Amino acid sequence: AGRKNVLEWDFCFPEAELWYPNNYGEQRLYTLTLTLQGDEFRRQVGFRDLQMLRNPDSCDESYPLTFCINGTSIFARGLNWVPADMIFSRTDARLYEREVRLAKEAGFNLFRVWGGGVIEKEEFYDACDRHGILVWQEFPHACCQYPSDQRYIAEKAVEGEAVIRKLRNHVSMAMYCGGNEMLYYGEVPFHPIYLKYGELVGKLAPGMPYHICSPDQSRPGERDHGPWNYEEHEFWNSHRRLLASELGCPGWAELESIDRFIPPNEPCPYGQSWQFHFSHCKSNARQLELFKPQVSSRRQMCDMNMLVQADQLEYAMGHYRKLFPEASGCFIWQYNESWPTNAYSILDFYSRPKMAYYHISHSNKPIMVFLEDASWCIKGNYTGELYFVSDRCGVNDAKVVFQAMDITGRIICQNEFEDDYPQGTTRLGTVEFSLDSSPEYGVVIMKYYVLDEHGNIIWEQERLYGAPDFSQVWQIPKTSLECSISLEEHGNDAKTLNAIVENTGKYTAVFVRADLPGCELYGVYWEDNYRMIAPGEKYVFRAKLSDVTDIGRLSLRGWNADALV
Repeated sequence: AGRKNVLEWDFCFPEAELWYPNNYGEQRLYTLTLTLQGDEFRRQVGFRDLQMLRNPDSCDESYPLTFCINGTSIFARGLNWVPADMIFSRTDARLYEREVRLAKEAGFNLFRVWGGGVIEKEEFYDACDRHGILVWQEFPHACCQYPSDQRYIAEKAVEGEAVIRKLRNHVSMAMYCGGNEMLYYGEVPFHPIYLKYGELVGKLAPGMPYHICSPDQSRPGERDHGPWNYEEHEFWNSHRRLLASELGCPGWAELESIDRFIPPNEPCPYGQSWQFHFSHCKSNARQLELFKPQVSSRRQMCDMNMLVQADQLEYAMGHYRKLFPEASGCFIWQYNESWPTNAYSILDFYSRPKMAYYHISHSNKPIMVFLEDASWCIKGNYTGELYFVSDRCGVNDAKVVFQAMDITGRIICQNEFEDDYPQGTTRLGTVEFSLDSSPEYGVVIMKYYVLDEHGNIIWEQERLYGAPDFSQVWQIPKTSLECSISLEEHGNDAKTLNAIVENTGKYTAVFVRADLPGCELYGVYWEDNYRMIAPGEKYVFRAKLSDVTDIGRLSLRGWNADALV
């Protein structure tokens, strides 16, 4: 008693298997138990090797910005994490499990825990360990000039040491960072706070990477954050970062979520409640011109804003996947919400995924095809470039099919590319076609997918284009859907719901979303959603169910179709 007792004990654990991030391998975890005089300490542990590598052809002054785990270079499919609730005491293991698992299900593998937020509870980092999500942890500094007197630095040193000791043994921990956007506000990289944090990381977590600031404008690589708004595709084609650690686009929540926090009689979208809840109405001017929705319609405004966000972020992630290893990651601003808003998140405050969540998930697959073009509006002629991307291993005897079709399902253009594709990025070729006149209801649907040697679809994606804009999209006639449901039991209350949906009408069903409105939301994980289903086509919506006893009814809702089963 009254003394500090230190024991160092080395032991061998030859059975240990290595831990990998999501998409790159299994998350092998073990329980470490320490017992001393009747007292017991237990914690979850894992084993992995972490190095930071310099991006190919980057200059000597730049940071090494590629995460290398167990000898494998990782493309960081990142998300910017903010506190999951403004009332921090309400966050618990159940909420963390829901939101971290959703990130895993969509193929993400890194959280940048934003410096304007908090050091999360232990359960958050435990969930990241389980689900293979690397953690880039920022010390709680953001967007400000901070004091540099000795007393303040001493206080921050105590805080910093506590943070490092809390997090350093989590296998998911991958980066400590001084804070968010500090150098925008007159700070300098040799500020005493940053030097102290670097000293603490070196002492208490030797070998762990430390980053001065995000972005560190004093060194080449990240450069400025952003943008955070709608841009044409051609803007992204020249957007180059060694690491794009923050970019985004606003998108409204789904309507059932909006109806929980915006009063029903509040004028849409310019009433005070819309403004208070970050609906970004002023930034809607460009898309209002393209879509010409009925502005007072919550439904149309919601659909428009979700699609704009989904198109932007899917395109940005695909663009950066194509650049790997020149670019080592892309982090979406932002993943979750601290309170109910219509802002930048792809997961709303109630943990309901938006359209963008599902669109980006296709760009997160181990293999993908990226369609690069100048605009999502077609004015006469269309030209695009297709790229096959695999950041883990090659794919042999694969066929890539590209189709452009009108709203009735009529094929306007089809191209096929068949070959063996190595690891990395392979340019497939150019796809182009001409529109002699505006297609019916002014839309073109692009579908492109990959078939394996047996003819099975192993990856697919789709986009909606306006021709010449989206002003007629709200006039697309209704189509009809039929559905059959089956349920697979897996034990331990785990199930898979399969909903086979067929379009029996004459027009493509636009952005069909499957939902189980009577189910506890936290127990439902849809594999995909917001799909376009051509006339005569079938699509299987799958949901993983956890602790769901009563499924109730299945709701199918598209821009021009709906059904209740």
